[in-house]
Amino acid sequence: MREVIVYVDYENLRHSPFYAFGDEARDLNPLRLGELLVSRRNEPSKLAQVRIYRGRPSFDHERDRAERQIAWENRVRSDSRCELITRPLHYTSNRRNRPGREKGIDVSLAIDFTLHTIRTPNLAAILVTRDADLLPALEAFQELRSDETPFELASCDGLNRLQLGAKDWPWCHFLTQADFELIRED
Repeated sequence: MREVIVYVDYENLRHSPFYAFGDEARDLNPLRLGELLVSRRNEPSKLAQVRIYRGRPSFDHERDRAERQIAWENRVRSDSRCELITRPLHYTSNRRNRPGREKGIDVSLAIDFTLHTIRTPNLAAILVTRDADLLPALEAFQELRSDETPFELASCDGLNRLQLGAKDWPWCHFLTQADFELIRED
């Protein structure tokens, strides 16, 4: 049975239902997402870990948002298969009363995903994003991986997806509106 690590570009995924289906962005359960994706693989598989990449709001700038996120983080961390990687959101003085922006979280994800080929070469990897900024990481992963390191993508149905070359490759799990209902936080 193949073990799988799922790498989640959280904010990218969280906002996808808005762009695809007009649904509001809601918090999602990364463990349910990981289990759903692993259950749909073409070979017998087991979820080893879900690695979630997300910016962290500042209590000084966005107290309510920061409190909600800390509560969400505590729920996520309650399962040892979930690993949360955060970086502080960036606030600029000329953006008063505006939400912070993620800075560096995609770089963290790109490095970690690429290092998968060295750290855990026998485990499959699924990258959950539609962010074209991560294409160089996908290309590096492809170049560094051995034949024993399968990888796949996941994106929202109806939206763009990353791919290598002119083909629809690597395999992409397209998440439907019904899938988002299954993985959203209750």
